[in-house]
Amino acid sequence: MHKLLRLVVGLLVVVFGAGCRKTTMSCATGSGGEQSLVTVRDVRVLLADRDRQCRVRVEGPLQLKSRSGRTLIEGDGGSWVVVSVDDQRGIRFGDRMLGAGVFELGTERFGAIEMSRREAGRWSSPRRYAGTLRFSVNAAGGLRVINLVGVEIYVACVLPGEIYRHFHTQAYRAQAVAARTYALYQMASREQKPYDVSATESSQVYPGLGVGRAAQRAREAVDFTRGIVATWTSPHGEQIFCTYYSSCCGGMTQDVANCRQDVPSIPPLAGSVPCKCSRVAALGAYRWKAVRISKSQVTSRLVARHQHLNKLGRIESIDVVKRTNWGRPKVLRLVGSSGRNHNMVAEDFRLAMGSRTLRSTSFKIRNDGEHFEFVEGRGFGHGMGMCQWGMQEMALRGHRAGAILKHYYPGMHLTRAY
Repeated sequence: MHKLLRLVVGLLVVVFGAGCRKTTMSCATGSGGEQSLVTVRDVRVLLADRDRQCRVRVEGPLQLKSRSGRTLIEGDGGSWVVVSVDDQRGIRFGDRMLGAGVFELGTERFGAIEMSRREAGRWSSPRRYAGTLRFSVNAAGGLRVINLVGVEIYVACVLPGEIYRHFHTQAYRAQAVAARTYALYQMASREQKPYDVSATESSQVYPGLGVGRAAQRAREAVDFTRGIVATWTSPHGEQIFCTYYSSCCGGMTQDVANCRQDVPSIPPLAGSVPCKCSRVAALGAYRWKAVRISKSQVTSRLVARHQHLNKLGRIESIDVVKRTNWGRPKVLRLVGSSGRNHNMVAEDFRLAMGSRTLRSTSFKIRNDGEHFEFVEGRGFGHGMGMCQWGMQEMALRGHRAGAILKHYYPGMHLTRAY
């Protein structure tokens, strides 16, 4: 190895805790071995998709363009403008009727766009976004708002939404790599979709541009890890993968195959990684109190998310039919008043109940007359990939970001994508 290259790699090992390679990457997007090249472009973040209106305010001169790039409106910003969907499914920008189509709002100079949504009859507190806002009407007639923003800015916005401000510097850096890799994976696999990620925990929490110490620490972590992603050596070459992570795994991570059928089961996501998150996890993350839900509520929540389950009638019993190697429920059998039953992935059941109602699938179920009781709950989230509280515990014990990532994603490499 050339002396200078050897010195650079050596410095990366010292400051990041692992060597970093520069390579051509691809993305595994399915179990059939399909690949698509990773292209670094703006991330398309879904901000709203159900509302009929929102309001926006541009810091500095504004430009509103059609999808083709033709300028429709330009002028001074600074005032709130309501963007809405009319009865003919066209878009109105203030008092200007734009009609059907896709429209993009940006600013001529460096600045941001504020957006506020209508909630309970009043405008919500505004959030600030870099880049461009794209407006269109979805199939249900709702106003779809997508933020187009650079990858590094996106990651810097995600970190304060995903981890606590007091987390260790090395935890911030590990989270930056995981968040960046997750975004790039979604961008590659959803290239033909209208957006890459949502702004909620269904993807990564994206609150927009932040201020204060947490935002500053996030920017520092992103700058330090700029362009670095997690990869693994697949039969088809070096590939990024979907770097799942959750708040607290409860002591052991689980295989992605326990929860997802649409993501390849690969060594970095095989689970069974021991974790000492219990040492530092916040109250309610590692252990959570018993949750009691009526059978009628269980049924209505399931049907709202999985309409075909209405054939079961009211859910009368829930049994665990498969468990993970660590004992976490993997598949549940739902038995209804109709006499029919249905086997369901435990993680899908949890999400139907509400991800903050049932904080994980590590629980025991009691059939208590008109209610189900979920007891001995442990962990917060799906438990796949990296455990954020475990990440913090490792950082506090002196582990660097690279070592943390390699612990939770066995067999992964740190790769400089750009």
